[in-house]
Amino acid sequence: MDAESTKISKNIVQNIIKSKKNLRMYPENNPVYIKTVDAAYNAFTEFLDYYGELIFRIKQLEIIHDGEQVYYNPGKDDNLALFFFKDGIREIVFRKGLSKQELEDFFRIIMQDFDKEVIDDDVVTLMWERDFQNISYIVDETFLSDEDDYEETAARQVKEQAAGEDDILKAYSEVSDEEDITYVPVVPLNETDIAKLREELDKDTGYFIHKLIYLLFEMLYLCEKKNDLVDVVSFFRSAIDYAIQNNHIEMAVEILKKVDELMHSSASPEALRPHLRLVSSYINSERVIKFLGELLDSRAASDEEFTSELCSYMDKSAIPALIKILGELETIHARKVIINDLAIIGRKDVAAVAKGLNDRRWYVVRNIIYVLRNIKDKRAVEYLTKKLRHNDIRVRKEVIKALGDLGGAEVVNNLRIYLEDTESSVRRITARSLAETMSPYAKKILIEEMSSSAFKSKDFNEKKEFFESVSVWNDSDVIKFLIKTIKKKPFLRRARINENRACAAYALGLIGGNEAREVLEKFANTRNALIREYANTAIKRIDYGASGKRA
Repeated sequence: MDAESTKISKNIVQNIIKSKKNLRMYPENNPVYIKTVDAAYNAFTEFLDYYGELIFRIKQLEIIHDGEQVYYNPGKDDNLALFFFKDGIREIVFRKGLSKQELEDFFRIIMQDFDKEVIDDDVVTLMWERDFQNISYIVDETFLSDEDDYEETAARQVKEQAAGEDDILKAYSEVSDEEDITYVPVVPLNETDIAKLREELDKDTGYFIHKLIYLLFEMLYLCEKKNDLVDVVSFFRSAIDYAIQNNHIEMAVEILKKVDELMHSSASPEALRPHLRLVSSYINSERVIKFLGELLDSRAASDEEFTSELCSYMDKSAIPALIKILGELETIHARKVIINDLAIIGRKDVAAVAKGLNDRRWYVVRNIIYVLRNIKDKRAVEYLTKKLRHNDIRVRKEVIKALGDLGGAEVVNNLRIYLEDTESSVRRITARSLAETMSPYAKKILIEEMSSSAFKSKDFNEKKEFFESVSVWNDSDVIKFLIKTIKKKPFLRRARINENRACAAYALGLIGGNEAREVLEKFANTRNALIREYANTAIKRIDYGASGKRA
């Protein structure tokens, strides 16, 4: 790539560093916050519109783009490369189509101070949960560790690097003093040579795999005795084992596809059908799923499309084995694949998936809740409510999110109790989940909570979350409540009440409309800086829309 791309990518890295700092320091309606996000987004857009994608390779002390160093920091503090490296991230890719919201969400993840704050998840988990469409990453799973001393170990390795270079020079000096040996010329292989070798090997492998499958089906047709059919079924099973263990998933898919065609063909002999079903059902076995898990953990699976197609041949009898392997997988990539497949297969038997909620490991329970949430079957509600009292906060949070997605009016009372939780993060998730139900009763509960005297003492960002949640109803009750709040003149606890008024302005901006704008204009020049700032930002949102373009 040219020097211009290197220059722009260096600028992008500096924008990331600046955004990581500024988004942590300023609230999202602050001009500095907005200007920082806009500048970073413009830098990314300039690059992606021309080049299509931006790949950063992460090393311990540096970030590389297209073979060129675009960032280097030998220190431990404020080291962007080390920040990603210590969580196992080895590559980050940004693609054309990246939205400003995606980029802002990415910044909000990396702005967290994982060393000083009590945060349940790491960078990789938060990025996985956000499920970016135009940002992807590669994780070196061997470096993922929950041990507290990892960063210190990485820093120590940095200090030892210089000593390592001295050792190499010393070794070279010693070897040069020894007796010369006969020189043997070696002809190096270039990239073209290696590519040709791989191509030839792939051709040979593909040919023999196809030939093997053809012979197996020929043997199946030629069988005259039941014992022979049993043997051929065993051969098919061994072939499926081999295919998955050796990363030839396309071979297993081809077998299953052909078996499925024969099972649904009227020309297939009736005596053959039970044996075809034995081959077809083998994909649901614990043995095969164990092999698949090992392959996914190794990250050797060459084509995720084939992996998804393979899982499409599984039925509900595979659910117990998939849940079991979910608790044994070591990599996030592997768990994500199995979770996605469970969300598809689980639609056939929600009760079987729900049995995974009884697992003793919190992370398995949370993943099963995530699966049930994505199945989107309201029958899951009765199973999820039983886990609202789980002793791990991460599980409780996932239950609250799931109930908000799945519930409706019937789950409102179950969610309501968590508005009194001691954890602010739980209360905020609860407010969002109540809003997801779109229940009139949930609206009433939120307004009552926001009208209480205790609500005034809550953190500003938590208040803002509640006001944003209640704005989704966009009806006369909510608008009336917001107007009443912003017009309230404080006598005592003035600062706290003014925070509520600023949040009401924010929510009116989200709702929009002439009535909201007329009210906001009255506060555009108010003496209180916080209310004035939020009122003017809300007016701009109404006039121009969230995208920044005039509606």
